[in-house]
Amino acid sequence: MFEEFKKLFKHSLIYGVGSIITRIMGFLMIPVYTHYLTTQEYGIIEILDLVAYIITTVIIAGFVPAASKYYFSYKKEDDKNHVISSALIFTTLMSLLGSIILIIFSKQCSLLLFKTDSYTYYCQLSFVALF
Repeated sequence: MFEEFKKLFKHSLIYGVGSIITRIMGFLMIPVYTHYLTTQEYGIIEILDLVAYIITTVIIAGFVPAASKYYFSYKKEDDKNHVISSALIFTTLMSLLGSIILIIFSKQCSLLLFKTDSYTYYCQLSFVALF
């Protein structure tokens, strides 16, 4: 049992470091963004990034923590592999379906967020990145 906790801690540490590095890189990129983008363009990108983050959270709907719970409840490696493959297939299909639906309604999203449809293309790019 101690080995399972040790393995979980190791994976959590790796995930946490990756998340921290991502945030640091975003912070370090601010001077680059502000040099090449206007304040309005940077704001649009940040709004779309936030919307994509929220949508991703809703689409996944806590499936990753659930997969972790069931992964560690099984003893056989085949059962654990089945949990991981099911989680991977589910999240892939849900993100694909969500991206397709959001791309179809990207004009409405642009109107809702920015009160104009001139950012429809940017919404589409953001929703493609969700997948």
